[in-house]
Amino acid sequence: MISGAAITAAILAAGSPGLRGPDWARVAKAVGTGVASWAKTPSVTLIGVVTGTVGGGTVMSTKFTVFGGSVLVVPAVSAVLQGPEAIRVAKAVGTGVARAINLTAQYRGTATGAIGGEVSKVVLAVPPTLIAILAAKFRAGGIRGLDGTLLATGLGNGISALFMTGVGVGVAVGAPGPAPGIGVSRCKLF
Repeated sequence: MISGAAITAAILAAGSPGLRGPDWARVAKAVGTGVASWAKTPSVTLIGVVTGTVGGGTVMSTKFTVFGGSVLVVPAVSAVLQGPEAIRVAKAVGTGVARAINLTAQYRGTATGAIGGEVSKVVLAVPPTLIAILAAKFRAGGIRGLDGTLLATGLGNGISALFMTGVGVGVAVGAPGPAPGIGVSRCKLF
């Protein structure tokens, strides 16, 4: 299950020992709690393929993974903020979010047309929603002004790109039909 505390801890660990202090802790907490709330909304959606027998039912993941980490977040932050601290923050956030999501994220949803093995891909990860959530979390944590807005924009775009790499494997369960079947699934992270 996606947890703001787990994401925050992973970001803080990824930033050690170079990033320290109360401002860094506030940024990590704002990003951790913001990403955890955003990832569970309709702003992040997975679509998949189910193979097995004809039917329909409930999908539950067995594994969900994102790829890229800081490789995707650093360019997005670099586009809006300058300096070595911006790059360090971006690397720590990208690495921390990827680690926490890979360890904790799961998904569930519905399967139509078949039950059996399922494979999903993130097809929607809406940056403006995440940017708004991050900006609000930064303001609530005392990070205000243009830098907070720019940081929210850069991190929001980078983290959304990171989530777009997400893939998962699961199983669809329900009443089996009399013949082999192929279906589709629509799922959300939790």
